[in-house]
Amino acid sequence: CQQITLRRPQAAGGPPPDVDLVTGLANRQHFLKELDRAVAEAAEGRSDLALIYLEPDNYRSVLESIGIGNADLLMSDAAELLRRQVPDDSLAARFSDNTFMVLVRRAPHE
Repeated sequence: CQQITLRRPQAAGGPPPDVDLVTGLANRQHFLKELDRAVAEAAEGRSDLALIYLEPDNYRSVLESIGIGNADLLMSDAAELLRRQVPDDSLAARFSDNTFMVLVRRAPHE
């Protein structure tokens, strides 16, 4: 089974190109650019950071029970929960279909 998504060209005033349309979080491309920048700053000793990788347990079996049509709704709800927990100076992103990443800036050394 393969899912194909067709999208219209982005109209003026629509979501920015660095935002995932389903979740409203940063998309993978934007996250990777920000990660490169943050790693360079950390390598120069200008900041501390942490990287969090989140993937729901048993996603495939959940997907089978709710149907692929509800997968976007599930990921949108998960993104909202994540958004509430991530500090303002950190970056949360939808990294793949069912994976989120969080770049935590000024991470404590604990």
